[in-house]
This record gives sequence, structure tokens and C-alpha cells, in this order.
Amino acid sequence: MNALVKLADREMAVETSMEVSNRVERLKKAVQAETNGACIERPMLWTKYHRNKANSDKTTNVKMAEAVRYVLNNKTVRIYDDELIVGNFTSKRVAGFCYPELSGLEPMSQVFNMPSRKVNPLEISLKDRFKLFSQIPFWLNKNTSTLAFDGMKEGMRFAKEQSEALQYQIYEAGGISHIAPNYEKIVNVGAQGIIEEVEALESETDDSEKLDFYKAVKISMKGMAEFGDRYAAEASKMASVETDPVRKQELLEIASICARVPRFGATSFYEAVQSMTLAHICIFMETFGETTCPGRIDQFLNPFYEKDVAAGNISRERAKEILGAFCVKLCETIPMHGELGTSTLGGLTSWEVVTIGGQDKDGNDATNELSFVLLELADELRMRQPNFHVRIHKNTPKAFYDEVIRINFGPGSAPAMYNDETIIESMTDIGYSLEDARNYVAIGCVEPTAPGKTLASTDAAMYNMPLAIELLLNEGRQFGSKSKLVLKPLQCPK
Repeated sequence: MNALVKLADREMAVETSMEVSNRVERLKKAVQAETNGACIERPMLWTKYHRNKANSDKTTNVKMAEAVRYVLNNKTVRIYDDELIVGNFTSKRVAGFCYPELSGLEPMSQVFNMPSRKVNPLEISLKDRFKLFSQIPFWLNKNTSTLAFDGMKEGMRFAKEQSEALQYQIYEAGGISHIAPNYEKIVNVGAQGIIEEVEALESETDDSEKLDFYKAVKISMKGMAEFGDRYAAEASKMASVETDPVRKQELLEIASICARVPRFGATSFYEAVQSMTLAHICIFMETFGETTCPGRIDQFLNPFYEKDVAAGNISRERAKEILGAFCVKLCETIPMHGELGTSTLGGLTSWEVVTIGGQDKDGNDATNELSFVLLELADELRMRQPNFHVRIHKNTPKAFYDEVIRINFGPGSAPAMYNDETIIESMTDIGYSLEDARNYVAIGCVEPTAPGKTLASTDAAMYNMPLAIELLLNEGRQFGSKSKLVLKPLQCPK
């Protein structure tokens, strides 16, 4: 029987481990000491792939997959001091990058002012600014705003409207995001397992569209596996010259882990967290990743944790240190917005949500030891990322509920709390299966969805409600303006 259930039955407070380890504290300080930067690697590599005429006639699926693989095979790979969980989003310790094919033209056009702007300046060398700016002409007629409309003129009109965002804003015109990927599958079967699954599906169909998609999946998975190989090689290289015997052994272990994951399924808790981390970074290379959420990591990591604890291979403190290193890692990425995006979205938030607790698919309480570990990290780290959200229901253990309340009374008013009964009912009302609704995760700000199964696109568009009221009250004009935004007279409903 789970120890936490026993504690809950006796209404005792859970016995917590020591505070975050010295290592995690050092990693936190190192990340927080960095100057926020802008990295040009991803947009430059993406452009280089698409400039290659040999790629021009390939299908969209294949081009997307090959471009991601090209970025993963050529971007900078670094392992920083003290790291247990490795993987860098950019060539800098803390930085963001833009997507020229999506919503990147605005920050690219403003790149020369980026280091000196008043709100959220980003460090970028003059040389890199020129390099990035020079890519704009190539993407003028190839970005989503242009391709979605009949001709560049209409596309430019739309882009102008979006930059002003006066009446409305299509918030997800810049990419997919707002998803919780099926990291559980990657962790359990690895990229190679997915390739084998796709190969079995290929043998069952002659549908050209399906075969094209399957081909792209295999390319993407190969890129993800090769990304792990690159970190294995880097760790081995660093270990060969490392003089500290403790750090040398750590690097050798990192090399061994990355040689396995995410290519294959994880066999330990440490491998599972590392696999999830590299998969998370890979998705950032494909699409606007700032609202890509790890999801219910206390659920799909728990079998690895319990197995390792039972075998004596890991302690609670070590598992907490590994998860703490993962949480700090999420703070190494920031969005690279233009001035409008920066002011609209309130700074450099990334909205990477970790969902804790809740129910399992059968409606039973799913709180476990890792749920408490993550609560402790939320309290002790209090960093920009990840956002911690907890699911509360009528059978939530009192010890867990009390810990959530205690932490919320501290600085930061976190984690956020979600009412399972209300949310699960609302999701089934709109068509989710009961099993998927019970497995919901929070994404972005407050949006619930089923991990690995839906792109709910819950934040796809925003409209200006005060403006709509103004137009209604002032015959289609803004107050103080002579020009009409609405051509036909507005009438109040009877």
C-alpha cells in the first residue's frame, strides 16, 4: 500500500525531504544570473534547409520533418557545469529564438532595437542582428500570414491588423503550441518504438497521404534519436578530459543515458526524466514551443520511481534533485517576441505547465510520492518556470491538500488549483470521453485538455470586447474618432 495513502488515512502531514539540493540551488543561481538573449541558430538553420532547391518539391510533411531533423543535427550542443539533466534550447544559457515561417517576421524586423528596448531587452550581437535581418526577404511570401491568403497583399493586410491588434488577434497564427504532448509514450517506447509502430502501419495501407505522414514521423523520430546521440558524444568527450573523478563519473553516466534515450524506452527514473527533457526541446525546434506543457509527470514517471526505489537504485532525495534539475532547465528558454508581443503577453513568460495530483482513469485518487516532491519543488524553487497546477477532488488526501494550502500562503500564490469534479464534467459535456477527461492536464494559462490526444486550440483568438461596446454605443465609431470601423449602422437588440 502506498505510504502516502497511509499518511492520508491518519490525516498526518507528509514527511518532506531536505530542501532543494546544493546542486539544484547552484543551477538555479547560474540560470538566474544569465542575461536574457536572442539566438539565431534555429531560424538560420531552418532557412538554410528551405533555401536548398533540392528540398523545394518535397511534401509539406516531409519538409517539416527534415527541417526539424536538420536543426537537431546542427544546432549547438552544450552540457553546463553541475548538470544532471542535459539539453539546451539555444546556443546561449538563457535565450529565445524566432520562427520565420510562422510569426517571426515581426521580431526579425525589430532585431536591431532588441538589445536596447525598454521592455525585456534581449542580448544579441550586431553581427547576428544583420544575419537574422537578412533572412526576411526569403520569408516574405512563405510565412503563414502570406500563405493563408490569396496573394501577398492580403497577407500583408492581415499582418498589419495583427500587429495593431485593435479589433481582434488570431493568437495561434504563429504555430501550434498550447499542447501537452504524449511524453509518456516517448518515455516508455522511445523514438525507435514509434518508428517500428509506423512501419507496421505502412504495411497495412497504400493511402498516399497516410504514407507521406508516416514517412515524416520516421524522419522526425530519427532526428530525435540522433539528438540524444549528440549529447552522449558530448558527455563522453567532456568525461575524457575531466579531472574531477566525481564529475567524470557523472558525465559518463549522462553519456550512457543519452546513448539510450530518447532512442529507446527508458529503463530507470533518471532515463525517463532525461528522455522527456530532450523530447520537450525537440518540439520547440518544430513549432512555437512556449506553451508546450510536460503534463502529468507525477503520473507517468511514478512507475519508474517506484521500481527504482524498490530495487534500491534511487532515493527520494536523488529523485527530487533530478526533477529539480529538470525544472531549472525549463527556465533556460524564453520567447523572442517583437515589441507588440512582449507588451501584450506581459514579458517573457513561457507557460510550461506541470500538472500534479488528481484522479486516474477509473476515478481513484492518483496522488503519489512524486506529487509531494513536485509540490516541494514548487515551494522551494519559485522560478519563472514551470507553472505548477494541482488537481483537487473530493478524495484528495488531506496531507496533500494541506500542503497545497500551506504553499499557497507563501510568496507567489502558487500552485494554481483546479476542481476535478467541475472540470471533468464540463469536458465530458463537450464530447471528451470520461477516461480522457479524468486524465486532463492544464496547458498555457488555465486551459484543460487531454494530453497527447487533442489540440483544443482553446486560446486561438482574442477579440477586443471594450471596443465592441464602444462601436455599439457610438454608431460604429470609437469614442473620439470620426472614422467608422463598422459600415452599417448598429442597432441595439430589442
